[in-house]
Amino acid sequence: MMSPPNINNGAHADRVHFGPPATLTTDKSPANPTPSGSVKCWFFSTTNTFYASYAIDAIIDKAGTPTIGAGPANCTRVSCERGAEIVWCNDNDHRLSLDNYSQLSWAAYDIVDQCQTTDGKGLTSGQNFYKDGWNVILRAESC
Repeated sequence: MMSPPNINNGAHADRVHFGPPATLTTDKSPANPTPSGSVKCWFFSTTNTFYASYAIDAIIDKAGTPTIGAGPANCTRVSCERGAEIVWCNDNDHRLSLDNYSQLSWAAYDIVDQCQTTDGKGLTSGQNFYKDGWNVILRAESC
């Protein structure tokens, strides 16, 4: 069993005020989705999919270039809203930057899309791994 990543709850992660929840089918959707990585479900505490949409919405249009220090297993919180946390991890031995925050929001959306309960409770959690050495975690966490 893998040990949990080291989560840095402050680096490169601002609290963002946002409007009502959005899904990625609204007019706030990025034009070009990030291709999905390899999604693994249920390794973390579950959060409500509705709350996950708040966390996704908080970063979908966030300005700037997300950057994270060298890993492996270097992780930072990029969004936490209403008990749904999005964490970005770098497993490379070098610093990593992405083009925009919408890449992280799409990675989290893929977790919601692929890791949902079917019992009507609307719960989700998971981790989305990308070939170029980064991943995103979506889980329940106190914000």
